[in-house]
Amino acid sequence: MAFRYKSNPHNALYSLANYQCEVIADKLKAGSLEGITLDSMSAVIAMAFFTEALVNYVGAQRVHGWKEREKSPIKLQQIAKAIGVKLDIHVEPFATIVKLREVRNAMAHGQPTVRTIQPANKVELTRMMRTPWGEAVEPEKVLAMYDQLKAFRSLVFTKAGIHPLLATDSAMGGF
Repeated sequence: MAFRYKSNPHNALYSLANYQCEVIADKLKAGSLEGITLDSMSAVIAMAFFTEALVNYVGAQRVHGWKEREKSPIKLQQIAKAIGVKLDIHVEPFATIVKLREVRNAMAHGQPTVRTIQPANKVELTRMMRTPWGEAVEPEKVLAMYDQLKAFRSLVFTKAGIHPLLATDSAMGGF
């Protein structure tokens, strides 16, 4: 017998972001910081990918003539208009959504850096050697971004009239 299968990639990406943020929170609580920057980078990547997948999901559901390949700022404007939300990229949760895209782009399109620096000490040397996304992957900032991501998800689903359970993966049929 045939099955009707529905897959929504944003679910797996949201789960990944949630998992990584739980790992970060546990490490912070335990004072065990080994690998926490890598966990933070993974969480930010998962959050950025989740955001894109969620926007595409809601856009396909609520925007007539949705174009998945459109630029992210335009898609975010289309979503906001379709669900009746004022889009202000300087106000949360939208400010975080914009920041996630910027960090994702910095990671995905990173360029080698060669420069001469003159740090006064090891702390300054570490700060000067930081990647372009270094500040954004500080564990506490990642957890704060995740809180805003959850708020964005809730806002979008609520205003779009989409129950989160309807956006899960599912299969219908029988053997």
